[in-house]
Amino acid sequence: MDYEGGTISWTLEVTVTDSGGLTDSATYTVKLTDVNEAPSFSSRVMHRSTYQTAWAEDDKKVGSAVEGTDPDDGDSVTFSIKENMYLDSGSDNPCINQQVFNLTTSGQLRLMIDLNQWAQSCDGYGDVSMIRYNMTVYATDSAGLTDEGVIRVRVVTSNQ
Repeated sequence: MDYEGGTISWTLEVTVTDSGGLTDSATYTVKLTDVNEAPSFSSRVMHRSTYQTAWAEDDKKVGSAVEGTDPDDGDSVTFSIKENMYLDSGSDNPCINQQVFNLTTSGQLRLMIDLNQWAQSCDGYGDVSMIRYNMTVYATDSAGLTDEGVIRVRVVTSNQ
C-alpha cells in the first residue's frame, strides 16, 4: 500500500458474541502513516556522448539532463556525481583520473575541461575516439535518501 499525505486513521468497534449470547466489545484505532520513500532514476544506466570539440559551445552540456523522481508529494530530487571518474578500460592511461565532467544538482552533465587539449595529452594511449567514462551518480531527496545510477559517456573525436 502506498500512501502519501501525512497520517489518516480509522476507529473500529468490534463486538464478539459467544454461543451463550454473552458479548464483549473493544474499540481499535488503525493509523496509516506516510513514510519517506527514496527517489529513483528513470533509468539505472544512462548513455551520453559528447564531441571532442564541445568545449567551444557555451553551455558545455553533455546530452540531456538525467531524470529522477521522488514518489513523496512535494519532495525534490538533487543529483550528484561520485568524485572519482574513470575509463572503463584498465589501462595505464594518465587520463583516467582527470576530472572531466561534473553534474549539476538539476541533473545536467557538463564538461569541466577542453576535450581537444585533453585528447592531445592522452595521445599515445590508444584511440581517443574509443574512450568511455563510467560515472556513478546519485539522486538524493530532501531527507537524504538516495538512489544510485551510472552515466556512461563516449567521447567522439569529430562531429562531422
